Amino acid sequence: MNLFVKNGSETGYIEIELKGPVGKSNLVIRRNLKASSKSSSFTLNGAAATGNEIKLKMAELNVQVGNLWYDLQLSYV
Repeated sequence: MNLFVKNGSETGYIEIELKGPVGKSNLVIRRNLKASSKSSSFTLNGAAATGNEIKLKMAELNVQVGNLWYDLQLSYV
């Protein structure tokens, strides 16, 4: 995941906003990346979250993503 951090920077992030169910707010999922330690953490609408919480929310929305970000996200949880 540290390959997603800009050269010369110590940190970076990947963020996605998903449309929420009718009558509910959108979900903002952010993965904060640290290049030197090759570690990361998640936030859901600005609050700390685990990878499992993110997977559950995506399942609730019936999100079936087959892109690189999602595949890498789940493999590093």
